[in-house]
Amino acid sequence: MHERQRRAAISSVPVLAQTLANVTLVTVDDCDCGPGVSDELDALLYGGGDDRFDVAIVLFPDEHAQSLSVTRGEVETRVKRVLLIVIDGTWKEAKKIARRNREHWEKAARDWEARGASLHYVCLDNEEGVAEDGETMPKRSIYGDLRREPMEGCMSTLEAVASALMMLEPKETGRILKDSLLHAFKGMVSIQEQFQKRGQVAKLEQYGGVSKAEAVEVKRLELHRQQKTINAVNVDKDTSALVQREYVFYTSHTDFRHRQQLTQQGEVVTCTYDEARDHCIELNRDRKRGQRVAMLPLDAFEKHLRQSHDE
Repeated sequence: MHERQRRAAISSVPVLAQTLANVTLVTVDDCDCGPGVSDELDALLYGGGDDRFDVAIVLFPDEHAQSLSVTRGEVETRVKRVLLIVIDGTWKEAKKIARRNREHWEKAARDWEARGASLHYVCLDNEEGVAEDGETMPKRSIYGDLRREPMEGCMSTLEAVASALMMLEPKETGRILKDSLLHAFKGMVSIQEQFQKRGQVAKLEQYGGVSKAEAVEVKRLELHRQQKTINAVNVDKDTSALVQREYVFYTSHTDFRHRQQLTQQGEVVTCTYDEARDHCIELNRDRKRGQRVAMLPLDAFEKHLRQSHDE
């Protein structure tokens, strides 16, 4: 079991370990499950394995894995005890664990064969459900919307173990084991779904009655609109920076009637926007606050004077 899955609130393996007896849980950080990592795993799997077991099966859909239904026939005819090895983690983590430990497990398989036992990969047959229209479809995990499975038809580790035990154990025992595991798992999922609903209600209140995803999308669109406006202004500035216009430099003050009065300073200058801005900065170098010069295009300056005169 990968360490991150052990800490996950919705992991199925802790439920599995608390529901079944004779479960050995080995946790790894870096996906290494080779000899020397765990004393318990060494005793069960390596050096020929625990001689109480006649066969060890790794439940993982490896390219060479055989169907569990085939292995079931072997178990029913000659096997007394089976060691079921299950890899738990996200699909990415599980594949990494299987890939990184392939050589260790191939060596272990040879050691098992040396004492007349066997170790090999198995996979479950596809479990199908029935849709409303009567057509068969891959059975969906009990997780439902609580946790997204990597592909259609996948299930949790606990559900996979329950299905495997249903096939490996005697008929009535297998059914009881599967029902017990799924009942416990459904209880855990139900509790987590209640927490999820509470969180959704809190988020709706936090984001003004819409989901977080909708609020984020609205914010994204608003930022996109603002950026387009800024880009448009920058384009205009870039274009205007190359155009020469007549600029007026002026000071302003507010009279007793609260009207702004503009007083031209110097001659009208024909230049680009950047040149006018630089000239304005130079004029204000030694001026104090309240005496500083501003600039306007000549037509805008004259328009302001006309409006002031009309008032």
